[in-house]
Formats: sequence, structure tokens, C-alpha cells
Amino acid sequence: IEQMMIRNMHRPEMVWLHMDAMDMAFADNTFDVAIDKSVLDTFACSDDAPVAIITYLMEVSRVIRPGGTFLCVSYGAPETRLEFLKLSHLNFQVQEIALPLKKDSPRHHYVYVCQKQEARRP
Repeated sequence: IEQMMIRNMHRPEMVWLHMDAMDMAFADNTFDVAIDKSVLDTFACSDDAPVAIITYLMEVSRVIRPGGTFLCVSYGAPETRLEFLKLSHLNFQVQEIALPLKKDSPRHHYVYVCQKQEARRP
């Protein structure tokens, strides 16, 4: 965080916070956009990956407003990520994008664009 604060000193409107991604200190429906660059991938490598991933994604869904977007940049291929991103209780409409390979990288990055839908009514 300190490195990013220094790098972005010319952007005083940016705020850098440290907190648990599975228990964020924000009110429900706080953000229009949330961006994940390898956080989901980190949880996918944890000892209890399915529980960690689901807990994290439920928390992301909680803090995004209906109509808001969660952008997830991941090395995880669709067959390893979509089963989680498309869980019905998250209310995400998901679009996947495979980014072109870079010359020095043998692996694709994927972007998952997840738009939070209005809550389903019983």
C-alpha cells in the first residue's frame, strides 16, 4: 500500500486502505465498480479455496450497487472461475474476455465483467 501511495501522490483523491477482502468495512451497495487483479486467484490457491472464493465473492456482491460492475482480472480460465462467478445468489451477469497473449507470457489473462443485477424477488 505504501508503494502505491507514493506512486500515486499526484492523485490525492485516491484512498488506499488495508482490510480483509472477505469482511470489508463498507456499507451494502457502496460502489459502482470494484476491480480485482489476482485477489480471486490468491484465494483459489488457498487451503480452503471454494469456501474462501465464495465468501470473497459474496462480500464483493454485497458492496456493489445493483447495476454496478465487478471487473476481475485473472489467470484462471473460464472452466475454473465461472462456476463461482455465476452462483445465483451473487446476482451477476457475467461476460468473459480472453486478453491477447503478450510476447513474454505463455498464459492468457482473462477479464470477467460481472454486472450486479437487481435483487430477485421471491
